[in-house]
Amino acid sequence: MFRSQLADDEGMLFSYSDEDIRRFWMHNTCLALDMIHIDKDQYIVGIVENVPPWNDTTRAIECPAQHVLEVPAGWSRRYGVQPGQRVEFSLAAQN
Repeated sequence: MFRSQLADDEGMLFSYSDEDIRRFWMHNTCLALDMIHIDKDQYIVGIVENVPPWNDTTRAIECPAQHVLEVPAGWSRRYGVQPGQRVEFSLAAQN
């Protein structure tokens, strides 16, 4: 929240301990985003594109996800990112 910019090579990853329907809103979010929903096996299960800033409408896809990656609006389409593709990332251990 309150982030005013996000470079094309940056994103915000939200990770959870289980899969569930993930619902996000843009309250106090200053820039438009794409929300990439990723399952436990790191496959993209859906994308919510071009979510407008300063918006309290809840956004979700109806597939369980364990992770949601937020990137600048239009990023998914610009780079050909689609449901069914597999992403690779590793999560750092938390102390």
